[in-house]
Amino acid sequence: MNCQDYQVVVYPGREREPRAALYRIVVIGSDALSLAWVLLRASEQSVIDFTRASDERDAALNALLERKLAGVRIDRLRFVIGLDSEYITYPIELDVHDYEARANPVRRSDSELPKATDDNRETHILTTDVIAGRTRVLTSDRQARALTDVERSALGV
Repeated sequence: MNCQDYQVVVYPGREREPRAALYRIVVIGSDALSLAWVLLRASEQSVIDFTRASDERDAALNALLERKLAGVRIDRLRFVIGLDSEYITYPIELDVHDYEARANPVRRSDSELPKATDDNRETHILTTDVIAGRTRVLTSDRQARALTDVERSALGV
């Protein structure tokens, strides 16, 4: 396990004002099986509740992906919000429109996922092609869940 102490990330708020949060990155596993877990907490000066403010949560995550994890496959990342003693993990979802607008690789195959339907056409994207720093990502409340005891232990929280 490779841990960093909490550091400050500055990201744009709702009105493009500078906001700050605390983060750390924990890499668990080795080689092709490793996962990088991004843990985010509100700074002591912040009043943001990342569990309720998805736009702020997404802005902070995207800032970290661009600055600290550029080049890492998105499918090898996990995202966690810490709120007091509670830790919630959020799925990371691809912003397909941003992905295509940045001219990232798109493949045409019926077997590849994820896929999006837009204007009566299907776009298929290999998860191995989705790289941090090359596209915007979003987080989803609908599949958010509390960390398991095993995950908490592995992450040291």
